[in-house]
Amino acid sequence: MALFTIIAEYYGGTYVDQVTAPSPRGAIQKLSKGGSTLPEIVIAGIRQLDSEADQPISIGSTKNVWCVSTTHKRQLLLINVVKTAETQRTRAARSTVLPRSCGKALCRRGGLRGGN
Repeated sequence: MALFTIIAEYYGGTYVDQVTAPSPRGAIQKLSKGGSTLPEIVIAGIRQLDSEADQPISIGSTKNVWCVSTTHKRQLLLINVVKTAETQRTRAARSTVLPRSCGKALCRRGGLRGGN
């Protein structure tokens, strides 16, 4: 398993999220199932992309960077997938301690959040 950073460009916006998956295609599949901080319209486009079953393509001479795209609601959805790190299973679960000043709205929007 690896940590992948997903950079989605859609309708003039750039959106970023991270998921743990076995492959770039697995990262797209995991995002398509929801549970992401990405806007629902972007998730809907990722679901469409997943249903098309296109494989992410390695970008030129780069290492661990892939690209895949589709048209969703007449707009280009461009996804870059970057293998950020290998993950290791550990006995201790990850946890994040939020500062007292963290408002519920900020936490809900994903401004502060723990691991995957």
